[in-house]
Amino acid sequence: MNTAGLDPEFAMDANSENRQLLFIMCILLRACVTGAALWLALKEKQAVPILGALALVVGIGFSVAYFRGSDTGFFGGEAWWHALRKVHALLWIVTGATMLAGLSWGAVFAVGDTVFGMVAGFMKYGVVVI
Repeated sequence: MNTAGLDPEFAMDANSENRQLLFIMCILLRACVTGAALWLALKEKQAVPILGALALVVGIGFSVAYFRGSDTGFFGGEAWWHALRKVHALLWIVTGATMLAGLSWGAVFAVGDTVFGMVAGFMKYGVVVI
């Protein structure tokens, strides 16, 4: 969003709203991907190793972004959750490894990643306070 010439407080609010929107989009996308992966893994056993390989690619991607210190998220916004990428990477790598081993229930780790990301975002935006 172009905030040039706007009151700085408004610009900060607009950026905050954009980050919240990006967070919501991220969680919805993750929920769709993990829900579809879990459903497919349970219904189509032959797809499990393919899903596992894809999950490994996602986990490696999170790992690379973490070790490179990238501060940009998938949608181009600020990755406030950068420090959490190592947890996302681990969950996706475990998902991939278990599914490559033919274990369809491995997709629950991807569901766990979605829940972890959602709780972290809720804490970040003050929806949940621990």
